[in-house]
Amino acid sequence: MLTIILIIVAAVALFFSIGVIASWHESVTKEGVTFGEKLKSTIKNLIGVAILGIIGVVCITAVFSDEDETEVVSEEITSESPKTSIEDSKPEKMAEVKQELEQAEEQVPEFSFTVNEFIRRYNQATQNFPEDQIAEKMREPIIVENKNEMTDGFQYQLTKADTQSLLYVTTSVNNSVRTIYYMVFIPKDSEPMSVLAQLLFRFSATIMAVEDPDMPPNERGERLKEIGVFKAVKDQREVLTRKNNVDYKVDLSAVLGAVTLSVKPSK
Repeated sequence: MLTIILIIVAAVALFFSIGVIASWHESVTKEGVTFGEKLKSTIKNLIGVAILGIIGVVCITAVFSDEDETEVVSEEITSESPKTSIEDSKPEKMAEVKQELEQAEEQVPEFSFTVNEFIRRYNQATQNFPEDQIAEKMREPIIVENKNEMTDGFQYQLTKADTQSLLYVTTSVNNSVRTIYYMVFIPKDSEPMSVLAQLLFRFSATIMAVEDPDMPPNERGERLKEIGVFKAVKDQREVLTRKNNVDYKVDLSAVLGAVTLSVKPSK
């Protein structure tokens, strides 16, 4: 709109300039006019032409300047619009969220064996104990008794609910084992040697299933000592140990009346 007004003003200025020039020409060629009157008329008309000319030049300059600014602004808007487009940023944002989730998933350490391989390794380990030292009931193979789905994997119960122990493992969605929990309950009227035998057998078999199902007897005893099983029971406190890139935690809970062994790979 401003451009149209400026063009009209410039055209009007040009029209009046032509009129002024014509009027001046008529006055200086008219007979009977003195030299002083001609000079006065010439100066007057020159000033008028100059003013109208300036107005026309200013208007024309403003028109072209406005068009250039419009083009620059248009180019800036065009160049910046992709950056501020919400629709265009959605795929990029979704890719960032997906990458963060994948990285969070990768940060959870896993063992190299699945839940079925752990069961096989545990049952294999139990067969390496002398028959005269371990009760036949404790040597019964473990199997999947219950399975629950979690947010990012599964939880398996590998012992019966009515026994004096509970063995759980958590896994990823592809069933790679992440954590092993073994809880051995201590009845109030139980014999200390019987409870100790259960702890040594079940915890040893768990360690063997993680590290080596054929671990020799002397190494089993040394490993139980290293991870603090005897210290946790004696001092009734939690003991944390890292051995062979595996984190062991032994804890005695007076409230539950149980000793718990938890095992997971080190980060």
